[in-house]
Amino acid sequence: MRASIAAGSREVEVDESYFGPRRVRAKRGRGAANKTPGFGLLKRQGKVHTEIVPDCRKATLQAITSYHTRSCRTGIGDS
Repeated sequence: MRASIAAGSREVEVDESYFGPRRVRAKRGRGAANKTPGFGLLKRQGKVHTEIVPDCRKATLQAITSYHTRSCRTGIGDS
């Protein structure tokens, strides 16, 4: 069972990143080959939740974020 990190919190930071080989020629950014997408949520002054995700599509990340931030009032992410 997954536990929510946002219980009692008002602000949670979210961010996604790709992990893997340093650089593959001719492939850059989100489409880079052999990269594993990861996603994290940080409760201000509190818990952290990280997860390897199948992709960084909007629907995938929103589902994870909404589950873990049910009681949160403010979400902070990069544009």
